[in-house]
This record gives sequence, C-alpha cells and structure tokens, in this order.
Amino acid sequence: MFFGIFVGEVGISRLGLFIIKHYFYSILFLCYVQPPIYTQ
Repeated sequence: MFFGIFVGEVGISRLGLFIIKHYFYSILFLCYVQPPIYTQ
C-alpha cells in the first residue's frame, strides 16, 4: 500500500515536471518566434 502511494507520488511529480518543462519551452519558443510577426 505504502509502496503504491510512493510510486504514485513519484509518477505525479515526474508528470508535473514534464508538463512544466514542456509549457516553459513552448512559452520560450513563442516569445522567440512572435516578435518578427508583430514587426511585420
């Protein structure tokens, strides 16, 4: 039971980190790509 909870916590935190990292990189990419579009 405890082991299952521990694995669940690790899985959730890993998934959260993956989502945060993906979100951060997509924002960074948008910030990098958007300015030329606005200057046109």
